[in-house]
Amino acid sequence: MQMHTPLLDLERAKKLAKQAKHSHPDLTHAQRLDVTAREHFGVRHYHELRKRASDAVAALYAGSGSGTVTCSLCGLQFAADLAEDRLTHEKRHLAFEEALVALGRLPAAYHEREQAKRDGRQMIEDAKTAEEELAGVERLLQGWFDRSLASAIGGGYWKRHPGFGEYAAMVHHLVRPHLSLAKDLFLAKYGDKPGHIEPGQSYWYPPTR
Repeated sequence: MQMHTPLLDLERAKKLAKQAKHSHPDLTHAQRLDVTAREHFGVRHYHELRKRASDAVAALYAGSGSGTVTCSLCGLQFAADLAEDRLTHEKRHLAFEEALVALGRLPAAYHEREQAKRDGRQMIEDAKTAEEELAGVERLLQGWFDRSLASAIGGGYWKRHPGFGEYAAMVHHLVRPHLSLAKDLFLAKYGDKPGHIEPGQSYWYPPTR
């Protein structure tokens, strides 16, 4: 996934403009934003940088036919003509941009996660060997993991979300029914970490204490 981060660019511009107060004490904050936009982003002024970011984000929208759009980066469905919805989307989108830069990837979109779960269940059903069954379980797990991570990004706690291997150990209680041939393989590779995710659940949440 290419790292287009237009909203992060705006945040960076604001930070640089604030820092420029020492080098440009005679300028207002708005003027320092314009200087920052020219010097660091190659545009004429901050308004142009803001317009460029808005256009880049809007290019990721796909209409649903019901008066709403869905953002292909953060997955939010919202009414783009409502200011409140746009603000909600901007906050979520920025969080997904931050996660993309930090993680190098984003969780799969909803339809891709659902496909991963379907693929995994079919692979488990068709498995003739422990290795084939484990591969199916891992495909199923990928769908669960990406769903949990997407929720964590939207909730603002993604930096604390476990990686795939640790997550797999935490949901051993969920995959156990799918393991008939690959029980030992799974435990050898991932182990078992009960108590971190509620029984019957696949979402990870930060500990409350």
